[in-house]
Amino acid sequence: MLPRPLWLAPPLLAALAAVAPAARAEPPLASEMVAREAPRARLWWLGWSAGFAAVASAESVVAWARTEHELRAPAQVGTVTALIGVVSTLVLVPPVVPGAATVAAAPPAERERVAAQVLRDEAEIEALGRSWLAHAGAFAVNASAAAWLAWHEDLPAQAAAGLAVGVLVAETKIATQPVAVRDAVAGWPPQVALAPFPLGVAVVGAF
Repeated sequence: MLPRPLWLAPPLLAALAAVAPAARAEPPLASEMVAREAPRARLWWLGWSAGFAAVASAESVVAWARTEHELRAPAQVGTVTALIGVVSTLVLVPPVVPGAATVAAAPPAERERVAAQVLRDEAEIEALGRSWLAHAGAFAVNASAAAWLAWHEDLPAQAAAGLAVGVLVAETKIATQPVAVRDAVAGWPPQVALAPFPLGVAVVGAF
């Protein structure tokens, strides 16, 4: 009779062999979803980047042209916060934007696998854009700007108005963040594979 560990090995290996192919199978038509979502993500990404850039330009003109303290100081602060908006938006490139070209250039046999990975990356960015970190970061930037205006520049009314407008803009950006890929990927089966390990094998993947 086989020792218990060896007796258990065949059923366990058979179970892994049965489950792994299904878990690794990518959802159908992932490449079509990449092609469909890339224009939407690009519009949101470039639209908000351009919007923040326009606000930063307008505020910088006011800060340079006006000498009144109650106008110049808020414009200077507004320029900084708008530039933060530009940078924070541009650096988080939606993966489907460059990924659409990558998927299109992939060999037909690999296209769906590549597209599925692009969608998983996109889902992570979309989830981050709607997470509490996005809300907290936006509030921290606008609250810091308001505090500077209220205490350092002695402009409490402008500080309150700037805080209200800044939070409204930030929450609108968060609310319009595309999440179609995030919601679709949430229903996918986990991606499982076996990887070498010093004392045997390890189960790795995306869950």
